[in-house]
Amino acid sequence: MNILGALTGRDLLVVAAGFSSLILLGLWDNQRSIEQALDTGYETQAVVTGARRHPRSLFSLVEFEGLRLRFLDERQTWDLSWRGQDGVQHDRYYVPVTVEKFRLVPAGPVLIKVVGASGAAPVVMLDAQDRLIALEERQDFWIWVAIVGWIGLGWNLLLRRADRIRNSASFKRHTAQRRLAGNKPHRIRP
Repeated sequence: MNILGALTGRDLLVVAAGFSSLILLGLWDNQRSIEQALDTGYETQAVVTGARRHPRSLFSLVEFEGLRLRFLDERQTWDLSWRGQDGVQHDRYYVPVTVEKFRLVPAGPVLIKVVGASGAAPVVMLDAQDRLIALEERQDFWIWVAIVGWIGLGWNLLLRRADRIRNSASFKRHTAQRRLAGNKPHRIRP
């Protein structure tokens, strides 16, 4: 079944504007979470228990944290295990890392920062600045996609409204009355 074949230009603009806005929201939330962990989180040592490379698909973009939906901005993730400030062992799956750090899976512990009470994903310290830079670059791209999508959608709706007014019965009746009254619109002759 070809879904894109049934979509009109307006439908594609709605999809582009909505999808890019959701991606922007997810990127902003990830950036906010990293900055919060760097500012208020506590440092601890974690062991990498697994490494995954996710395929490029729509379903690999998100992960659920309880009821909260988290956007996976990187295709590479580590599974981490650490002991928290409370002495309890914590395990966290799908902690995003950049490609460069993913290739260098350490044999020993890595330094992470964790925000204790919020349940947010821990931040790998050796990768934090690279992820923030990558998030900002992606936000720059997706903001332009969202702007073009929303402007295009607005322009399309404006043109449809103008067509509706032009084709409405009252407009046609008004034009016919003007012609009968002898008030013909002036045409510019070459």
